Amino acid sequence: MPPTSSTPLLQKRDEVKNSLLLVITSNRGLCGGYNASILREAMQASRRIKDAGVGLNLELSGKRGIAFFRFHRLEAAATYTHFEEKPSFDEVEVLANKYLSAYISGKVDRVEVAYMKFVNASKQTAVVETLLPLTSAEPEIRKPRTQVQPTAPVEYDTCRMQPTSWKSCCRSPSKSACSSAS
Repeated sequence: MPPTSSTPLLQKRDEVKNSLLLVITSNRGLCGGYNASILREAMQASRRIKDAGVGLNLELSGKRGIAFFRFHRLEAAATYTHFEEKPSFDEVEVLANKYLSAYISGKVDRVEVAYMKFVNASKQTAVVETLLPLTSAEPEIRKPRTQVQPTAPVEYDTCRMQPTSWKSCCRSPSKSACSSAS
């Protein structure tokens, strides 16, 4: 039997009646597929929510997302354009407290966010993740990476080809094997 918690942020609602979707895009359009990928995922999520018969509260951050949803005639409950490249904790905390109080009071049964998830420097993925209810109070435990054991260094007694430089000559600890190297 899974442990129960009295924390209201972990308690799933039996029936989801109202859902909040926060879509985070950029204020400028010079981001390649960045905004398009996020907006595609956000549209799929909004359709999924509406098809389930759940009320959708749409909140948009970034001018690109605001313009996109305005063009598609989808009304947003709130819009934000003041977040720049590096938003401060105080700016974000206002929204976080708003979402927490709406969830705890029961005005919203689920809070989701559509954004670009950073995987590594060459890969980012547009995702829609559920913020509330929290899925677990315990941190995710990752398996340690298997470490590749280095092989023993290869040593050559003599060079088998004419050297073009000292580095390509040989890997022998004794320099006498390649004394003719330049």
